[in-house]
Amino acid sequence: MSLHPGYGLATMEPPTSLDGEAIRNQRVNVIKSLRELEANEVLTRTAWGQYTSSVHNGRVIVECLAEDQIPDDSKTETLAESSHLHALGQGAEMQGQ
Repeated sequence: MSLHPGYGLATMEPPTSLDGEAIRNQRVNVIKSLRELEANEVLTRTAWGQYTSSVHNGRVIVECLAEDQIPDDSKTETLAESSHLHALGQGAEMQGQ
């Protein structure tokens, strides 16, 4: 799975500056702090799904199934997330989907 470009920004310590390299270094620290999930954690610490329609900054975002070339009965996940905050000492819990 690839990481979203914004991954780690919500969980990282403040960078020493707003310089691109300082922000990158803090994001790297977040990624390095993650650990591989145990098999029994996958259902309780991950969620998968398809994006739904929404409005962002006044712009309508259509749902996955409304996109051209996507079959109406598609079950393919378009997003995934994992709660690794426990690895950072945050103790977050997340229900699997």
